[in-house]
Amino acid sequence: MSITEKIHKATYGYKSTVVYLGTDTRFFKPANIITKSIDALYIGSRDYLDGYDIVQKALKGVNVRTVFRE
Repeated sequence: MSITEKIHKATYGYKSTVVYLGTDTRFFKPANIITKSIDALYIGSRDYLDGYDIVQKALKGVNVRTVFRE
């Protein structure tokens, strides 16, 4: 009897069965996904109000390729 079943029995007064979730690995397999081309995406202007200064500070400590587009 699992801990969950014991707690359920003590709380509600009757026996229960725990059903563990599983995945059918014969059906669910990793997809052939294209590798990502961006690590970080910032949408906004380069103004202080849009938080551009915060993005610049954050990206300094991370090893990512940055691309700026107007």
